[in-house]
Amino acid sequence: MTKQLLLVCAAFLASSCSEERQANVNKPEITKGEKNKAEQKGPVELFDRTQQIARNDKTYRSIEEALSEANKVEKLDLSNQDIRNLSDSIARLKNLSTLWLHNNSLKILPQSLTHLHNLNALGLDNNFFDSIPSFLFELKSLTHLSASNNKLTYLPNSFGDLKHIATLNLYHNKLLSLPHSFGKLANLTNLNLVDNNLDNLPWSFGQLINLEIVEIGYNQLTVLPYFIGNLINMTWFDLSSNQLTELPESITNLSNLTGLLLEKNRLTGLPDSIGKLSNLTKLLLKENQISSLPESIGELSNIEWIDIRDNKLNSLPESIGKLTKLTQLYAEGNQFNDEEREKIRRLLPNCEIKFE
Repeated sequence: MTKQLLLVCAAFLASSCSEERQANVNKPEITKGEKNKAEQKGPVELFDRTQQIARNDKTYRSIEEALSEANKVEKLDLSNQDIRNLSDSIARLKNLSTLWLHNNSLKILPQSLTHLHNLNALGLDNNFFDSIPSFLFELKSLTHLSASNNKLTYLPNSFGDLKHIATLNLYHNKLLSLPHSFGKLANLTNLNLVDNNLDNLPWSFGQLINLEIVEIGYNQLTVLPYFIGNLINMTWFDLSSNQLTELPESITNLSNLTGLLLEKNRLTGLPDSIGKLSNLTKLLLKENQISSLPESIGELSNIEWIDIRDNKLNSLPESIGKLTKLTQLYAEGNQFNDEEREKIRRLLPNCEIKFE
């Protein structure tokens, strides 16, 4: 049953994320606040709906109600109740698999949670945690952890003990770095670290070869390590609003990428072999310092949407004429003269192009 649940969840997550991203990229601008607000709901509501599809179990809304039928409880939602202390008696819920505690006033958790050996989903969003209790890493069945919108400044090295984690949401915290043990999260497929204070990624990050969706926007990254090219299963990579000045050539090894978000960095160009990302459908380069694009851009045979707004471009390579699937090109805020604009329109007759 657990395996079936995870398969359903993975399918549902892929579908929902795809729909949400399609909606987002068609908007000319998404503010940081709006992005955080949307993401605050996503993981919790998604997992909630997935659980209901996978098994029509009852959701208990109070600890008292749950304890009255302790052996039957699989899902407990104590969200939005201004809880400051969670009762140790929760350990009596031996069959609990999903526990939501978001939107409360929690700062600590009872160690009795370690008795919940069947717990696979834990939601701690929107509380006041400044650290994740190390005893949580004893929960060997945990596959989904969301602790976004808290006050986390660090993750202990024992964090790597969560070896079965598949989905991890830690956006909108105050994380300065990731522990080297992070690379032990071998089953991790979906990672959201948006809006923290990360300025580097540990070398062990390159060991997370099962990652598919990685969102590290709104951090302070200045360098993207070469080992990022090891993550060949990645399909969506959000690096927006960092401090990157260049990309390693190894990023072009990520041949399964469909979305690459690089807006609001300090990039001056792209790798010459960027065309190797042949599955890419969306490329966001807004608000960088790019003065030219490589000729290989024309090899992005599946690209549908390119945003190059607010850069230093005065021309585009002739090879863009090969981008027959390109339907949207946002090019405002550059230095194209009338002659270059006409050339671009001629090369892309079926594309909606915006220069102003």
